[in-house]
Amino acid sequence: MRRKIIIALFAVFALFLGLLILPELLSNEPRYKGKRVTRWFKQYYQSGQNSSGGGRGKHDEAYEALQALGTNAVPFLLDELFSTRKDNALITNVQNFLFLIQLPGPSGAPVVDADTIREEAAQAIIDINPPGDFIVPLVTNQLHGTNAAHCRAALYVLSKLRVGEREILPILQAQVVGTNWNDQVLAIWDLVNLGPAARPALPQLVEIIENENRYGALFNITHKVLAEIGADAKVALPALRARYDRETNADVRVSLATTLCKIDAGQTNALDDLVRYATIPGDPHRNNALYRLTQIGPNASRSAPAMVKLAQDENVTNWGPAIKILANSGLTNQAIAILTEKVSVQDARTQFDAAWFILNYEPTNALAIEILIKSIGYDSFAFNGIDRLATLRPVPESGIVALRAVAKDNKSKFQKQAEKALKKIKPEQLQSRSGK
Repeated sequence: MRRKIIIALFAVFALFLGLLILPELLSNEPRYKGKRVTRWFKQYYQSGQNSSGGGRGKHDEAYEALQALGTNAVPFLLDELFSTRKDNALITNVQNFLFLIQLPGPSGAPVVDADTIREEAAQAIIDINPPGDFIVPLVTNQLHGTNAAHCRAALYVLSKLRVGEREILPILQAQVVGTNWNDQVLAIWDLVNLGPAARPALPQLVEIIENENRYGALFNITHKVLAEIGADAKVALPALRARYDRETNADVRVSLATTLCKIDAGQTNALDDLVRYATIPGDPHRNNALYRLTQIGPNASRSAPAMVKLAQDENVTNWGPAIKILANSGLTNQAIAILTEKVSVQDARTQFDAAWFILNYEPTNALAIEILIKSIGYDSFAFNGIDRLATLRPVPESGIVALRAVAKDNKSKFQKQAEKALKKIKPEQLQSRSGK
């Protein structure tokens, strides 16, 4: 009898082991570092921003794996995006409870609800950024199928990727002026995502702008699409200007002024209003106005005198946006000249911030690179400095030498980060440098 029990237990154990091993052996999924794409994705969503498990390190590791897999991972991520999986409330609650009290549950990790998994799949695809001729054919059936949720997910992903305009614009144009409020709102945001490519939807967008009494609050997001379309949306200027002139809410005025300026460089009153909000100390709308001015581009060039003055401020929350506004307006050399003055000050924080900004516009600037390398020696700046060095293209030899020094220092609290940063640098560049 005992022998039969042992054999039965062994059979159960063998079956359990087989269920774990066989999928690994028989799966045709693409792998990275020996791990299947579905396992990398599970790590990705269990450690993502909407989950409490795994930490940032695990999420970054999974992100890098999915990036390395590239388009090979996309079909599997689409399966997750279009999954019809539903949550079992009882199992979800039990597993989450076990996780919270640190007892081993069936998965050893928090349960992520099905909707969040689908959202994470969409984000992973967007991060991979597959070309249109690859992904559009894979989702065409969902765009024209009967499952509204699948169509909505496909519209969102394609609009964020800014591909497949010919396929998605007719659907979005119909939804924008349809009768379903939720579809209208989401369609308008998809058009915002498309940017200038949303131009064919101008007739529908102008209808909303010119008939605010009928469409109500849709006006407040529709004008954002017109801002992305730019000069081609001038047909809507009379209605936008009329609304702007009668608007009393400062937040709405800042938003509308931004749209007016992005469409037409001649909207001087709107630009002057934004500059006034942005340059008055203590104004509650200052930060919002500064951020909006960074988005306008060359049409904000008339703000240059005020931004040059603001860029002399000692507070980076003021001078940082001012520098961006100057650079985005086409006055990059003037912005760099101001930043070069800032790196000569004694304050280490200002030096570091100014060097960071310079490298946005001149990635090979020797003075800024020198300050960035120097920053690695300070605990306050090392974390950001190491990451920034690894993103420079090309990474200077002096930067590689500095990163290797930290990676070899067993006493450095930033050793692992330096090792990780070195992995982000192309192997051929590392091999072409000294100290390999």
